[in-house]
Amino acid sequence: MNLLVGEHQLWTLIIGALVPLVTYVLNYVGPWADEKIKAFVLVLASAAAGGLYTALESPNFGWNTQTRELVLSAVVAALAAHQWLWKPSTVSTALGGGRNANANASDGAQTKGMKWG
Repeated sequence: MNLLVGEHQLWTLIIGALVPLVTYVLNYVGPWADEKIKAFVLVLASAAAGGLYTALESPNFGWNTQTRELVLSAVVAALAAHQWLWKPSTVSTALGGGRNANANASDGAQTKGMKWG
């Protein structure tokens, strides 16, 4: 059976799409973190997962074209899955993602006016 992508690429896309589920739980543990930091953690975790899979399964491991391609695929899959799969289905909020979005907005509004006491 011919696939549009190779076997390693397919598994990397699947792993990358599942990584956001883990980072939502991390968001629950660290709710004080800014949304930009959480996005960076999502990218970092998906890149690490793609790199780990590449190291375990690819016969060609090293910082080469194949490794870069698989790591980038995992990052793109994670961001796409977050935006178009997990976020609309509210799985992200069920696992703890986005819990502090309103709290951060209200904290920012309070600190901008510098009202102390």
